[in-house]
Amino acid sequence: MTRIPSSIDHHTQEILPYIDSGRYNVIRDRIAGYTDFPDDPPGTAIISELLQNADDAEATLVRFYFTEEHLIAYNNQYFKPRDFDNIRETFAASKREEEGKIGAWGTGFLSVYRIADSPRLCSSKWQWTFEPDGIARVKTDVDRETYFFLRWRRPLQTDIGCKIGAQVWDENAINQLKRGMGRPIYRMCVFLRHVHTIEVYDGEQTCIFHVARQLVDRDPVLISDCPLLCTLSSHVDEPGAIPTTHGFTRERWHISYKEDDSEPKTDTWVYYRAHIPPEHRTEGVKIKDTEVTLAFPHAPARWTTLAEPARLYNFLPTHTDF
Repeated sequence: MTRIPSSIDHHTQEILPYIDSGRYNVIRDRIAGYTDFPDDPPGTAIISELLQNADDAEATLVRFYFTEEHLIAYNNQYFKPRDFDNIRETFAASKREEEGKIGAWGTGFLSVYRIADSPRLCSSKWQWTFEPDGIARVKTDVDRETYFFLRWRRPLQTDIGCKIGAQVWDENAINQLKRGMGRPIYRMCVFLRHVHTIEVYDGEQTCIFHVARQLVDRDPVLISDCPLLCTLSSHVDEPGAIPTTHGFTRERWHISYKEDDSEPKTDTWVYYRAHIPPEHRTEGVKIKDTEVTLAFPHAPARWTTLAEPARLYNFLPTHTDF
């Protein structure tokens, strides 16, 4: 069990001013763009953003702890100096994107303002608390993995939520998010590249959801050897645009999931991965990632009693299902 850090002894605290005085406008615009999936409880888009950022950091384990005061998001990676700079720069209006990353540099961090007014980040030997007047930065003696402490925004507690148009969290909303986490983390686990285990805890000890994936086998395959891929390539507008001699990588993954004290269940997913060849890329357009992946459940995948449809992913799971 990962030990959650308690209060940190303060050594020398310094306040870093925010780069952009219009940060509340940046936050408000950003969180307004986070959309929860239909039938998911409010707030699941925050979970998706935190998972994407953990995956970009190449973490393999992510845990969410629902406590009375906080949502605590843990991953088993360490922030680097540039990661801290990226988060600070996030409050400015302009951002860059890094090729091969799921999320933009640091912008996913702003999603935490849907929950907390003053989020706290503990990673490596640093604690950063995002106060209204600046970032309170403290150097500590302990080199630790990454924790986000998000204190639930309560009704009538602060005016920051009003400035950014964020929701408040009562016990019913918190419990709805906590108990609605199973299906979203299963959905996310399908496409994440590095994270292979996601867990949700009620408090700090009781695991209520566990999702994990494991690679079973991988082998090369030609389109001509796979009827499904031949059918898909025949529907491309330009005949012959995807030669059937192009190679793919075929993978089989087991995705296991467990809720509360129930018996674990396992689904098998089949992935086909390939890269867009240079001759089919648009000149002058930067492609975030040239890899294209098709993923299919070997048998209808089910989360408890609710079927999760096949879904289109474009770095992230889209709202388009099949």
